[in-house]
Amino acid sequence: MLIAAFVGALNFLGFRSGELSAILRTEAPRVTLVSILMLAALASALASLFFTESDRTAPLTACGWFALCLSIGAFSIALIPIPGVTDTWALVLVYILGSLLLVAAGVLFRLGFKLGHESGLSRKLVIICGSVVLLSAAVLAAGRLETRSQVQATYPRLAAAATVVKGVGNLSIEIEASKMQDGDNVSFFVQGLPRSISLDKECGTWQEDECIAALCHDYEEGDPCRHIGTGVINPDALGKAKQKISTVFSARAYQLLVVEAEVCDTTKDGLGCGLRPKRAILYLNVDP
Repeated sequence: MLIAAFVGALNFLGFRSGELSAILRTEAPRVTLVSILMLAALASALASLFFTESDRTAPLTACGWFALCLSIGAFSIALIPIPGVTDTWALVLVYILGSLLLVAAGVLFRLGFKLGHESGLSRKLVIICGSVVLLSAAVLAAGRLETRSQVQATYPRLAAAATVVKGVGNLSIEIEASKMQDGDNVSFFVQGLPRSISLDKECGTWQEDECIAALCHDYEEGDPCRHIGTGVINPDALGKAKQKISTVFSARAYQLLVVEAEVCDTTKDGLGCGLRPKRAILYLNVDP
C-alpha cells in the first residue's frame, strides 16, 4: 500500500523521465536525500511485519518516534530551498523547528524507557505511522526538488536569421521559454551596430563577442549601437511562452545585429529582470 501510495503521489506531481534525468544531473545530493527518505519509509513499513499485536511501545516513546520523523521532514524541507521563493528567515525557522523536534524526541525516548511499555501502544501501529510520516516527507521533498529544478530551468531559447534583398534586411526571431511561473515574462530587444563603427579600432585585442557585448549594452547611455526593436512575451496558463517575430531593417546601415532575450523572474520584490539574468544572445552579421 505504501509503494502504491508513493507511485500515485509521483504521478500526481507529474514527474517525467526527462525531468528526472535533469534533476539527477544537477541535484544528485538532494536526490540522494529523497531516496534515503523513501528507503526509510519502505524499510520501516516492512519492519512492522515482524511485530505482533502483543508487542507494545510506551506512549512517550511513540511520541518520540513521531517527533523524530517530523524533525527529519523539517530538515529535508530546509535542505531543498527554492531560489527566489524560499526566504532566509523561513529556512532558519524550519531549522529551529527541526532542532526542537529532535531534542524533544531524545527527551521522550529517555522518559519512555524509564516508564516502561507494558500498557503502551501497538508497536506495529507506531512503526506504520512513522513510515507514513517519512513517506509524506519524501513526497514533499520530491515536489520541492522538482519545483527547484523548474525555477532554475527557465532559460529562454532563441533562434534568429537575417536575410538581405536589395539593401532591405528581414530579421526573423523565434523565442521560446517554458516552466515559467505566474507573473514571469520574456523581454527581448534588437540592436544594430552601424557600419561607421570599426570593430578593429573599438575592440583592439578584445575577443569579438566580449567587445560587441560591451559596445551594445542596452542599459548604458552613449552606446554606439542603435535600438531597432523590443517587446515582451507573457506565458500561457501552462507556463510556456513562444513567439515568432519578423521585422525589416536597413542592411546598408548596420554591419551587425545583436538579438537578446531574457527571462524576468517574479520575486517577492517584483520582477527580477537583470538581477539574476537568464538570457540568450545572438550576433548576426549583415551582408550589405
